Amino acid sequence: SSGTVRLDAVFGLFGLAVRNERGFLASADNRGALALAIDRETVLQPFNIGGWVPTTRIIPPDLPDEDVVPGERWADLSLETRQDRARARVSAWKSANGGGDLRISLAVPEGVGSDILFDQLAADYAAVGVELTRAGPDQPADLMLVDQIARYGDVRWFLNQFNCTVVKTLCSKEADA
Repeated sequence: SSGTVRLDAVFGLFGLAVRNERGFLASADNRGALALAIDRETVLQPFNIGGWVPTTRIIPPDLPDEDVVPGERWADLSLETRQDRARARVSAWKSANGGGDLRISLAVPEGVGSDILFDQLAADYAAVGVELTRAGPDQPADLMLVDQIARYGDVRWFLNQFNCTVVKTLCSKEADA
C-alpha cells in the first residue's frame, strides 16, 4: 500500500571514521575505546528496520568471499565489560592530560535520523566519560559519519574505502600496501 515503507537490502558502510589524529585520537587504543563504547544493538533500535545487523567489522558477513575476513571483535564481551574497558582508557588519558573534560566532535548531516543517531552515540560516549559534540556542516570534526552504498559486493570495495588515496580520514599506508 502507499503507506508501506519498502527497503531494499544493500551492502555498504555505515559507521564512524576518524578525521583527527591528535589528542585522544592519536592512539589506536583510544580510538578502539570509542568503538568499544558503542551499544550497536541499541543504536539501531529507534530506526526499527528489520534485517539491519550491527557489526564491528568493515566487511559485511554475507559477502561471497567473507571467509577471508576475521569474525566480530569483542563477541565474547558484554556491553558492560566493553564500556568498563573504554572508561578505563578514557580515565587514564584524562589523568595523563590534566584531568579535564574530553570532548570529541562528530560531523553528521542534518535531519531527524542523524539527530537520533547522534543522541544515542552521545549517550554511549557519556557512559565512558567522553562528551560528544556535533560539528556543523562546514566545521572541522574529529569523527564523521560514513554512510555509503557499495558499488559492488566484494571485499576489495570495502577495503578500498579506507585507502589513503581515496579517503579524507585517518589512513595507513602500511595497511594500503
